[in-house]
Amino acid sequence: MTGGRTRVPDDHRQGHVWPIAALTGLDERPIVAVEMAFYPIGRPPEPLADQSWTKYREELGLTPFAGAASLRAAPDDIWQVEFGPHMHVSSTARPYEITLPHPDAEWEEAVRAHGSCVVVFGTGLGSDEETGAVGISSNAAAVTAKYAGSRSVPTLLEIPGLQVVPVNSLRPYDQMRPTTYVLDADVLIAIERFCFSPHKLGASRDAVRHLMVNLVGRDVLPGPALAQLHQPSRTTTNPRAALQALAAFEMLMPLSRAEVMDEKREPAIFDETFERHVVGVGEFPQMLVMYAGVLRLRQLWHPSQTLPERVESFEAFIQWVRDELRLNAGLLVQVAFNLWIADESANRQASRLLRFHAGDVSDETLRQLWGTACDLALVAGHADVMQVADVADAVILTFDLGLAGMRGFFEHVDELGEAASAAGLDPSHVGNARVKLDFHPALEYMKPRVRELAADLHSDMFARRVDRGTVAYPRADLVAIAEREERLVLETHD
Repeated sequence: MTGGRTRVPDDHRQGHVWPIAALTGLDERPIVAVEMAFYPIGRPPEPLADQSWTKYREELGLTPFAGAASLRAAPDDIWQVEFGPHMHVSSTARPYEITLPHPDAEWEEAVRAHGSCVVVFGTGLGSDEETGAVGISSNAAAVTAKYAGSRSVPTLLEIPGLQVVPVNSLRPYDQMRPTTYVLDADVLIAIERFCFSPHKLGASRDAVRHLMVNLVGRDVLPGPALAQLHQPSRTTTNPRAALQALAAFEMLMPLSRAEVMDEKREPAIFDETFERHVVGVGEFPQMLVMYAGVLRLRQLWHPSQTLPERVESFEAFIQWVRDELRLNAGLLVQVAFNLWIADESANRQASRLLRFHAGDVSDETLRQLWGTACDLALVAGHADVMQVADVADAVILTFDLGLAGMRGFFEHVDELGEAASAAGLDPSHVGNARVKLDFHPALEYMKPRVRELAADLHSDMFARRVDRGTVAYPRADLVAIAEREERLVLETHD
């Protein structure tokens, strides 16, 4: 179960209060008992301390449970319950919502018939498996939520074409857990069209409508997508594209599910005076790293490479990473491996992601390669989002199969820990990634060499960490590298 983002009142640890269980029953009216817990950032839920629960309950203005009187209370005007794709309980007085599993049809029909249901929030709730009776603790709270409708809407995992990408397979996406959704640019563009020109979506209009219904009341980050729209290439900007997308996002996110589902709702009109400060994606060093890497990959690639030529390109790329880029660049190494050394399945995935084409390279090609680098930067920066204190489990939403497929080959995992300590480093300053190396059958002999190259990259990384500490890579140096790689790739002829 998930809920609207509400910081737990805890001065020592960061986290949020979320539901972890729900029990439905039928008495004089439908009742759902919701067990609340403390979710530390990036950790499993823990029992919520009585003091924290009491303070949380008071800050939300929840009425203490009063036994039978609570079960007979009139509906509260500020609380509502609706169904589709899950069960949603929300407050109209504050930005708060919890999402619970969809109940059975009989219970939902009872809520519709009564026009409301009782929602009991608490800790230490229990039930009798034989009688179905629910035990409610003395510090519980209760509200009577008005029925706000039922809608047949698919979940995010069921929307055609939409990819939901978790940070790694160790922490798979669970639609009933607290989640922060990070939008890819193609998803934000679809949202912008849904707001201002839905006719342009054609047959995908319903898919985008269902996407928006799922995102109502949820924690959504459009920032990376806005930065890409603002800067469609290294040397150009398009502020209007970013502003129009942001305006659409700000118009749609406050809507209710009923308003999103209203097919008669008129398209909005963009206010040309709308202003916000949006930073281009090129301001981020990680983006420049990915762009320089993609440019170098394109220089070393051509569509008819033999296996020996692929090996030469792979080794040349790794040498460039070590000598010119001077970074570990695990994601770029993984892409290079998939492109040149991996089996056919991984090679297809890399080709789908990179979208390289034969022929001379033009300025338009540079724009396409910049877009590819944006995808890689989004994957590489996925773990960084998890370090933001107010972010729950982050997943990427995208329509791009190439980007989504990258997660199967490159995953963020926890810190290096003992390896970092052994090198004299602070483990909290060192990230780690898990790569997947499925060799082409004819290139199995490369395994020792790839291990050697990987060991060299790690050795370089530790040496740089000891030398530089946590000092960031100078952005000016990265700009110079990117400029040089652009000049070289424009001279490339296949």
